[in-house]
Amino acid sequence: MRIPIASFRRCTSVTDKDGATGCAALTLTVMYQQVSIDVTPAGNPNVVSLKNRRLLPVAILSTATFDARDMDPTTVTLGNWRSSSRCSA
Repeated sequence: MRIPIASFRRCTSVTDKDGATGCAALTLTVMYQQVSIDVTPAGNPNVVSLKNRRLLPVAILSTATFDARDMDPTTVTLGNWRSSSRCSA
């Protein structure tokens, strides 16, 4: 599963030998981070029916360096599908 992380904007100011100044801006967007998931977290075993058209419960798992509570669930992509508007954190 891939999720967007963040965008960072940086501006570097310079002054030349004559005292003129300028600024150059750069925006860096980290597009995704690979994370672990638990499909049908209440189920054991985790079974997915491809014939079922209902919502598929998926838990995004936190790690020591990633807190799943900080991500925006509307930005999550699972395979080629965007998350539904009924996605919840």
